[in-house]
Amino acid sequence: MKEKRSFEIKSKIVTPADVRRIANLFYDISSEYVNSVQKNDPNADYRRGFKVVTTDGTEYSTATLDIFKSEGILDSKNVQEIEMSFWVYKLNTDISIRLRDSRYNGWGNRISVEGIESTWVSGTFSRLLECVNSWKNQSSIGKKYKWLISVLIGLLLGWAIGTVVLSIISVFSAKFEFSWLSPYLIPFMGFAGFGTFVAEHYITKLWPEIEIVSGPEHSRELSKKRRRITFVLTAIVLPLTLGVLGSIIGTIIAK
Repeated sequence: MKEKRSFEIKSKIVTPADVRRIANLFYDISSEYVNSVQKNDPNADYRRGFKVVTTDGTEYSTATLDIFKSEGILDSKNVQEIEMSFWVYKLNTDISIRLRDSRYNGWGNRISVEGIESTWVSGTFSRLLECVNSWKNQSSIGKKYKWLISVLIGLLLGWAIGTVVLSIISVFSAKFEFSWLSPYLIPFMGFAGFGTFVAEHYITKLWPEIEIVSGPEHSRELSKKRRRITFVLTAIVLPLTLGVLGSIIGTIIAK
């Protein structure tokens, strides 16, 4: 009877060191299995492969760990996908690991172990899962607070545009009376909706579900962008939003 165990990988930052560690573990596990099988069947057929796809569309594949060597692809190019696979057809044995950076194609991140020996399947799966669980977790900001942050940015954008335009109108029209609660501001809420959409998309890119850290140090921009957006949110967006809300509340109370 065949048994299969799988685990979906979520909210992880995967460094070159993480990739090399799990690739070495994967290689060791598959080699141990092959050596065990070939004691009884020297001609047992198996396949083992590693694949790396970079953001420039180049695909690299090999049956050895050379693809992950230091100063190699992981350190010289931006990687969007990594796959490791092992099959022993005669025994219905299969191990696979798939990692896809969520900024490019985020579905299908998982480890999977399949075989007819329950003890081996369970032990192999546990070893791989322990390695994955040791990886750094992605920040929860992009998932938990994305909607709130996006709405705040969108509302601020809509009110800012509306305020500027209506202030200009009030300068040239003596009869026009500016108010935070002016119905003329309603059309500008469309800008708020657009701003919310753009902000949400941007934040999703900043905190991807699975982030593969690769390429030269100068090309790793995500951490810098996250620091910038954090500064903008805490030093600009939040104070301005509170100011706008204070002005609106003040106008309502005055009436």
